[in-house]
Amino acid sequence: MRSYEEPKEKKAPALEPSSPTIDGGMMKRILLALTLALLWPLTSSLAASKEKAPVKRSYRIVVSGAMLLPVKANGNCWDICSRGTARKLRKMAKRLQHVGSFKPDAVKAAYAAATRGLSSFIQGGKMPDPYVKLTFSNGQVIQSRTVSNTMNPVWGTSEQVSLTATDRVAIEVWDKDKFRDDLIGKRAESVVPARFLKKGGTWRLRFGQVYELSVMIVPLKPKQMVKFKPGFYRVLIHGAVLAAKKSNGRNWDAFGGLPDPYVVLVVGRHKITTPTLRNKIRPQWSFFREIYLNGTERFIYSVYDKDSFNKDDLIGTCAYQQVSQLVLQYNKHYRHRCQNIKEIRISFELIQPK
Repeated sequence: MRSYEEPKEKKAPALEPSSPTIDGGMMKRILLALTLALLWPLTSSLAASKEKAPVKRSYRIVVSGAMLLPVKANGNCWDICSRGTARKLRKMAKRLQHVGSFKPDAVKAAYAAATRGLSSFIQGGKMPDPYVKLTFSNGQVIQSRTVSNTMNPVWGTSEQVSLTATDRVAIEVWDKDKFRDDLIGKRAESVVPARFLKKGGTWRLRFGQVYELSVMIVPLKPKQMVKFKPGFYRVLIHGAVLAAKKSNGRNWDAFGGLPDPYVVLVVGRHKITTPTLRNKIRPQWSFFREIYLNGTERFIYSVYDKDSFNKDDLIGTCAYQQVSQLVLQYNKHYRHRCQNIKEIRISFELIQPK
């Protein structure tokens, strides 16, 4: 008998794991991804370094003046006064606090109406002696002079500063006292509105016991003269355009007439006073003097309304730390607006260099 053996099952050969094949295109993509991952921090830092830094420009900051509330925040007088006087002054302050308009004419009219009769208190010495201080985040500081016994100080402090759109400014108004100054109002640090940095204008602020503070901002053009030249200059006061009424809304003249203006110009140790022109709102003096200037003299001009019986009224006053800033910036011809002076025109002509 034939014996049959069961056929043995053939085992399939074990499959060895095959390594994936990487073609040339895939290798290039991998290398590109690794390169980008390594270079990304470097490219981001380069992009950040290419970002534009804030542009710094020069500005003329003129702290024109202010209108203050007649009492402190606690209702007391700025100086020693009776209870009856304090009560009357509190009524004045209460009437002002309800006025919300920031239109210049409306603000002046409301202030004049609310503080009617304030002159009698001023004569008694019960008003503050205010000064203002502007502190910029870049370290620049502007501080005005102190005006005695007034609720409507006119400083006219003018300084040139360099600012960017991100620089901030804190504003403080103080009452000068013999032992310790009283804070009238403080405005926290904030940036100057962009519209004033771009085109200039009058920035009107209200804070604390300050009913309104006026700060004029004038963007300055690049200087056209590289260096101030000392020598003899012909300083010519051409003319001016004045406001039709006082800051309190009243007429310059008691009978409703126009002002009788004249100019007092102080340049260092030199003082120039123009003749008085009768009933002129657009006076033309064409008055000049020839003086020596080395560029470091302080420049102050004031326009007054001549009165026959009372003290002459101040129409406006402004000051510069150095006359060289003014001559260089305006290229000999100075045109400026200050308080109730809508425009004044002064020219500087070098007639004999040093």
